[in-house]
Amino acid sequence: MSAARTWLVGGLSSLHDPLLAAALRGAGMPAVAMHPPTDGGLRCARALGNHGQCNPAHYTVGAVLEHVRRSGQEPEHFADHHGWLTAGSCGPCRLASFGLEYARVLRGAGLGRLPVSRIEPLAFLEGQSALLHAVLLGDVLTLLGHTLRPYAVDPEDVDGLLASATGELAHALERRASLIAPLQRIGVEARSLPRDASRVLPRVLIVGEPWTTLADGAPSYD
Repeated sequence: MSAARTWLVGGLSSLHDPLLAAALRGAGMPAVAMHPPTDGGLRCARALGNHGQCNPAHYTVGAVLEHVRRSGQEPEHFADHHGWLTAGSCGPCRLASFGLEYARVLRGAGLGRLPVSRIEPLAFLEGQSALLHAVLLGDVLTLLGHTLRPYAVDPEDVDGLLASATGELAHALERRASLIAPLQRIGVEARSLPRDASRVLPRVLIVGEPWTTLADGAPSYD
């Protein structure tokens, strides 16, 4: 990955993406977290890609197309000055095939020269500790939200906690500072949230596409 480009980070979640972008900035690489996927981006990507590909691939790369449109830059100029960091897979799952679809859509949009760097499980063996920390912190905050939300008296308290926690941890990652103190403060705030422990924890069976329950923005259908 080159520090001469501004890296777009998108394709994981609204908690993971800002943390990964901060980790890149801490390593001296300009980076920004992209906005959540939209139905508009899905339609643009599907028009340029394989109509038989599943929605997650087109939602993800469609967010890049939306980001380029909002920038007001010509696609070729944008591709020469930016890169895209997203999730990948080295295993036999459908995510492993997304890279080919990303390339097809980007070429069709005039972004064929846009570098795409994918985070894969084995990549963390190559010394990318800052990115690993960012992914783990995003997982921790996601689990914290799942743990608190069913019992929170006001669910907006949980959303506020996660937003402030993401900002605080991103600031620490960008400064390459210790993460212990911020995590301890987040733990204290989490334990102080008003909760009703008498509520029954729901167990939900997901039938259909589980990805839409993990994504942010239009794919989750609110």
